[in-house]
Amino acid sequence: MEFLLNKQNEQSIWTKNFVLVVIANLMTFSIHFITLATLPLYAIVLGGDNLGMGLVTSMYFVAALLVRPFSGKALDQHGRRGVLILGMIVTIISHLLLFLSESVSMLLLLRLVNGAGYSLVSTATGTFVTDIVPKKRLAEGIGYYSGSLTIAIAFGPAIGLNVLAWFGYQALFSIIALLGLAALIIVLNIDFKSNSGNIPPIYHANTAAHYYEKKALPFGFIMFLISISVSGIITFLPVFAVERGIANVSFFFFVYAFALFLPRVLMGKIVERFGNKIIVFSGMLATMLCLVFLIKAHDLRTVLLSAVLFGLGYGLLQPIFNSIVIWISPEDSKGAANATYFAMLDIGFCLGTALWGYVSEAHGFGIVYLLSAIIVGLTYLIYLLLTRKARVAHKFS
Repeated sequence: MEFLLNKQNEQSIWTKNFVLVVIANLMTFSIHFITLATLPLYAIVLGGDNLGMGLVTSMYFVAALLVRPFSGKALDQHGRRGVLILGMIVTIISHLLLFLSESVSMLLLLRLVNGAGYSLVSTATGTFVTDIVPKKRLAEGIGYYSGSLTIAIAFGPAIGLNVLAWFGYQALFSIIALLGLAALIIVLNIDFKSNSGNIPPIYHANTAAHYYEKKALPFGFIMFLISISVSGIITFLPVFAVERGIANVSFFFFVYAFALFLPRVLMGKIVERFGNKIIVFSGMLATMLCLVFLIKAHDLRTVLLSAVLFGLGYGLLQPIFNSIVIWISPEDSKGAANATYFAMLDIGFCLGTALWGYVSEAHGFGIVYLLSAIIVGLTYLIYLLLTRKARVAHKFS
């Protein structure tokens, strides 16, 4: 009987550690999306212009991208706990300093530090989840974990903008600080010494940890291309809606978030029943159809239909490729693998935003979404070539 109970526990996803890290991740990503929606506006309050608004966001992601390789190496070399706690402390202090920001230049400096904290925390929580989730249920566990991100996407910006409208920036900064402090308290209650799941019992300081994991690059490249394709949706949809005369387009993000949540929480059952190859095909097809509908969209109903397809597509693709990257990477370099994977996503979004900004200015948003759909189709062909060449398709089919 004791053996059976231990065996059942080994296969459980919803352990105390998993619940705690998901809640901490929800709070951290709520801060992330609250500040993405509100701090560009704060740049205007401090006397900045549209360029300053853009820099507030871009500086944040540049810092996150630069720190990711170092966070991955630190995770593999020194363990998860120290990196995660350091990231939480950096996040809390850098957001508390927002109370003292009196110029755009100081705000930009703080956004660099904000981005560094975000990179440390997001890489550490993502890696820790792969430690404690049973490997046979990895895609399912990552799906549930990603659900916390989905909730933050749905409600973070709305909370931030409403607090700002009703109570002002001081109240907003207070809420951000309290969320960070609550997340830190939760992190301090996580048992990092537990040997449940896949977590290595000892981290070796002399491990051959590195700044990136080469085995993560092929499938990271797939998500790099997908990120380029969808960046034009996330960044330019409000401007696109104005150009097409579509009102209430903000509902797109609520519909997208809820559609994103469904495949992520059902990921394990979907993988078990249909296999990874079908999931990748379905995700690519849904993403491509989303872009096709946007090309023709002239009313809110069509835009919301594209939101459903976008949520389903991205909700399938991001966790499945994340789980594949972990599957094929060495056990002692999961931190570097996660850092590499998410760095590729960050680069894709950054480059895609710049590319589609130029294309939309010259040719309009119809061409942006047409080219994006073509890139998704080509990405699927690249995926088929990669899996055949690497001879790993049998592991995930």
